[in-house]
Amino acid sequence: MFLILIIVVTALLSSTLTALFAYRLLRAKLLPELELALDRAAEVAATRIGEEVEERVRTGVTDAVTGLPSREVLRDATRTATRTGAEILSESLGRILGPSSQR
Repeated sequence: MFLILIIVVTALLSSTLTALFAYRLLRAKLLPELELALDRAAEVAATRIGEEVEERVRTGVTDAVTGLPSREVLRDATRTATRTGAEILSESLGRILGPSSQR
């Protein structure tokens, strides 16, 4: 029975020391290399994504500027929006203040 206990304790100590050694090796050697590789990959990805976003924004702005309606269309749309807004305001004030005596 004592012999089995010695074998089990020896196996546990051996496993623990092996795991501790592997952990220390991982922390000391492999982890910094892995972090460096991940940082480089992140920089490359950020550069590629940044270039893609910049190109898409440039294309979108160009499309928006070239797709602007003419000056006359914008002027007419502005006048129509202003007229509609004035009518809505007039109707709302008429409901609040009552009918005007000028009508």
